[in-house]
Amino acid sequence: MKQLAPVCTLLVVMFVFPPRVGERRPVDVAAIGVLRAVVTAQQGYSARHGGRFASPACLAAADCAGGGAPMLDPAVATLPDRAGYRFTFHPVPFAGADSGALTGDAITARPIDGAVSHLRAFCADAGGHIVWSTAATSPAVRDGRCNTTATILR
Repeated sequence: MKQLAPVCTLLVVMFVFPPRVGERRPVDVAAIGVLRAVVTAQQGYSARHGGRFASPACLAAADCAGGGAPMLDPAVATLPDRAGYRFTFHPVPFAGADSGALTGDAITARPIDGAVSHLRAFCADAGGHIVWSTAATSPAVRDGRCNTTATILR
């Protein structure tokens, strides 16, 4: 009977406090923070530059921001691996004369190989959408937009 006590306790805890789909986990917070920082900077840049976007490196430079303060922390702009995640920038170049401008972009965060296996993969796009999946690879990106069939982060 004593052997069943831990199992019963675990079942009661899982029933009373079930895991919620889409709920943020502490290990995800660093990845989501980087995604939100880039998306917020992109939206600010877009509002000032006629709907166009820029690379994270540009957003971290004062001259890109129109002479003001950088719109993105340079430590974030380099997209270093952080908290078990690898970040990738997916630009959509503008075809016009302004060769540095982008018409859209997305940024993905996927668990680094060998990192904690329960991490989720994320994608955020310039439209402000953040989606996630439990796959080992990032949600798909097409034309600067995250795959909308992935689960939307609350």
